[in-house]
Order: sequence, then structure tokens, then C-alpha cells
Amino acid sequence: MAKPQWNNGEKLILFVSACILAGMATPERKVFESADTNYLESAAKKIGLEVRIPNAIHFAQQRKPRVEGELEPVEVYLLWKIAQHIENGGEVPEGFVVYLNDRAHKEIQEDIPTRAWRRARLARSDLFEAVQELSLRLREKK
Repeated sequence: MAKPQWNNGEKLILFVSACILAGMATPERKVFESADTNYLESAAKKIGLEVRIPNAIHFAQQRKPRVEGELEPVEVYLLWKIAQHIENGGEVPEGFVVYLNDRAHKEIQEDIPTRAWRRARLARSDLFEAVQELSLRLREKK
């Protein structure tokens, strides 16, 4: 039986796929350490939801003491509206599973596109932190 002949593009695709699959068994860093209502509002808009947060929710947000690891009232309201949309047959916003896994302590299986979204978001965050650190060090040298 002859060995398969792979061109460079096919080898690259196989290598990247193997790396992604190998990474599926490793724990990931959290993308959403704290509430990110900007992400939730953006995700809602992308799936066609016009969400107006009621005054009572804003009032609760102001009154509730912030406790690390707990969901915020505005965050819960937005999660609920998006979940309702999904339950009614709507699409799942990109990154929503990552948000639920990170913030709501869910253990929803992340498929390859979701893993790729998580890693891209982490890479962007790492780049931003590196630029901030470099900027700080350059200011210190002046």
C-alpha cells in the first residue's frame, strides 16, 4: 500500500487541526473573568435582538454590592434575553458558549469554532496587555 502524498497546504491544515484537537483536552484560560455587558449587548444585536434594559434592572445593578464570581443584574437580564431567543429557535451568538462557561460556571462542550473564538479572543487580550506593558516601560525610560 502506497503512502499518501501530501502537499504543503494539506500538511499545514493537518498540523493546525491536530494542534486544535490536542488543545481540546487542556483547560483554557477564562476570556470573561468579570461581567462584560458590552459583549452581551453586541451579541444580542448581532442576532437581531433589540434589548432595552428596564429601569428596575439598572436600579438593582446600582444597589447590589459587587461580589467577585457572582453575576450582575444587567448581565443576568441580557443572558436571559439571549437564551429566550435561542430557545425560540434563534441562532447562538458567537462566543456565547464561552461566556456561559466562563461566567455562569457551565461545562458546555466547546466545538472547534468555539475553541478558535476563545483562543482568538485570548490572543487579542494578550496582545493588548503586551502593548500596554511596552508603553509603560517606554514611559519609564524617559
